[in-house]
Amino acid sequence: MPTTIMPRLGSILILSMLSLVACDAMQVPEGPDALPQAIDFRTGPEGPWPPPGGGLNTAWLGDTPLMRILPPGYLHILRGLDVRATQIQVQIAGQYHTVTSVSAVEGTLILETAVGTHKGAELVGSRWWLDQGHTEYITITEVAEGGQAPGYQLAYKAKDGEGMGTVPICEPDIDGDHWAYLVGDVYVDVDDATITQDTGALLVACSSGALGKAITWGFAPWVHDDEPLPGVGEPPPLDLPLYQTGVRTVRADYCGDGEAHTEDGTRIQVRNDLIGLAFDSSQQSTEAVFGPDGALCLSSPRDPGAVVDCALPTCPPFAWTLMTAHYHAWTKLAPP
Repeated sequence: MPTTIMPRLGSILILSMLSLVACDAMQVPEGPDALPQAIDFRTGPEGPWPPPGGGLNTAWLGDTPLMRILPPGYLHILRGLDVRATQIQVQIAGQYHTVTSVSAVEGTLILETAVGTHKGAELVGSRWWLDQGHTEYITITEVAEGGQAPGYQLAYKAKDGEGMGTVPICEPDIDGDHWAYLVGDVYVDVDDATITQDTGALLVACSSGALGKAITWGFAPWVHDDEPLPGVGEPPPLDLPLYQTGVRTVRADYCGDGEAHTEDGTRIQVRNDLIGLAFDSSQQSTEAVFGPDGALCLSSPRDPGAVVDCALPTCPPFAWTLMTAHYHAWTKLAPP
């Protein structure tokens, strides 16, 4: 694999192992089909799914060093925080089988092998090798159903001299859990948070970051304003404007340039009729109306001390008049 990726992953492993005292060392499996030992990042399984945090926002986009995985055979060049899997194996009846196809349909990861189609709990223990020498890989340690899509707990493992050192890929949420959504066919520019379609790639959208929290709130790219065409049955293309609006909304990215104007854990109210979000207290002040390119208007910044470097009009008294597209989001400050 490219030499620019190995030091990045090694550094993350060392730093994370120092901070995650609850991690246990893992011994190197014996033989190609040996089963890895279980690793607990906490005293038991990860916490509830969907993740907690309702109306609490975050300033963090969710840009981890392993933010996007390119499956074997994906011929595009590596960009940003991409890593390429050289081989993927899924464990079936105690034996590992090589994966021949990878897809994520509305957030559900599906792996194909010569023996069948695999998803859900079958994917626990799968190995996504990152080098030809099989010295480091990503694995799925837990899968949870429910909410907008399944949740996945992913970890990075690498030989550290004595065994396989292990670290979770995602930063913890407010409960200390490391959940992620898996979003297929997108690319996120970490500089300006623009989201574009990129067929074949797999985005790790940490639930503790805006890329995951937007989905938790309902702004998933597989939520559509229209139905499949009669007789076709195929869903419409990914609704990236809706997803990008959600990410801007979570981070108070007023200017649409990737800069957040909020503090982690700030509570807000959001209205979007398509995904069923409504205000709990409509008497509160309007913050803004968001679209995929940032705020259409701004009245009361989420952070009173925020410095907004773009010119935005004040929202009208009836801000719903700006809700002219299914992906627009109207936000209000939370009750005291």
